Amino acid sequence: MKQNLTIAALAAGMAFSATTSQATLNFAGINNAQFNAIGDTFQLNPIAGSALTPQFGFTNPDTGLTGWITGAPWSVNMGGLSSTTVGSITYQQAPILGGGQLNIYDGVNTLTGNVSWGQIHILSDGQGGIADALSVNLTGMAYTGANADLLALAANPNNGNLNLTFQFSGTDPTLTGLFAGSGTQSVSYSGSISSVSTAVPEPSTVVAGALLLLPFGVSTVRILRKHKQTTEA
Repeated sequence: MKQNLTIAALAAGMAFSATTSQATLNFAGINNAQFNAIGDTFQLNPIAGSALTPQFGFTNPDTGLTGWITGAPWSVNMGGLSSTTVGSITYQQAPILGGGQLNIYDGVNTLTGNVSWGQIHILSDGQGGIADALSVNLTGMAYTGANADLLALAANPNNGNLNLTFQFSGTDPTLTGLFAGSGTQSVSYSGSISSVSTAVPEPSTVVAGALLLLPFGVSTVRILRKHKQTTEA
């Protein structure tokens, strides 16, 4: 059974309010990401991305774009792991050390932006995972090309939103389970990159909201599991 684990990058340093996207680009990983149990690190493959070896490609209508993020591998501070359980639902999060640079190549010019990971987290009931998100920064975006969506992203250079979701298989869909053992785990991934014109919630507000949604998470997991059983019947 596939589980979802999400990292999100949100512009920081603003008060809470609703968000409005100016442009949104969806992408899917080229090859898999890799989680390393030794050292609690992860990276997108190829390990060193470039215009010749991109890490992800964009879907319609931006199929001509490719992208990669430098600075890997990123370390997950499992010593800073926090875990909250309500009923059968467990919410775990841990800080991520390090950052890098986002690159999106249009075939001629490259949009660049600074990425600073904040938290990696998962919401699960022990058998299924629910994708969720916390804060990271995507700032300093710059672009001199002609792609309309990339120009829209760069129009708000210090206010971007990058969501990265990993789809992984396993019997223990938790952060501790993901980094258990001594080997590596390859996982598929996908995500989206958006520009945001208004502010985003503080991480503490997002955590509180996630906990308030735990009862709905239980229902969602049960519905997904029931749907899976129905389709397999």
